[in-house]
Amino acid sequence: WRIEVPHDDVNFASGKWIIQESEYPKLQEAVEQIKTTIRRYSKVLRVQVFISGHTDSVGDSAYNQRLSEKRARSIAASFRKSGIRVPVFYVGYGEDGQAVQTADEQKEPRNRRARYIMAVHPPANVQWKKL
Repeated sequence: WRIEVPHDDVNFASGKWIIQESEYPKLQEAVEQIKTTIRRYSKVLRVQVFISGHTDSVGDSAYNQRLSEKRARSIAASFRKSGIRVPVFYVGYGEDGQAVQTADEQKEPRNRRARYIMAVHPPANVQWKKL
């Protein structure tokens, strides 16, 4: 069982992981969807939330890896503060898996994003960190 939560992407400033005040309504909308899904399925499934962070190609890959993880953790912490009580995990993918393919060192806001997945088992073969 797995559901990808449709949402408007939080826009991160280049090189930043702090969520801007103007982006919180997007997170609240996703939180409401997540809470609805938890209420619907948590009596029969062990629902968990997984957040993956991504970056554009500006900067070296090691830096972008750390940055994407910080972005995912920021969103995970925001979800927790908003009342999500099921286990929440996060991971950073750096510049891997870009939404819009670009040349190296090209700013692309659409690549500075996160995915929200609700699942019983962790998606993919990556090392998820628990919030």
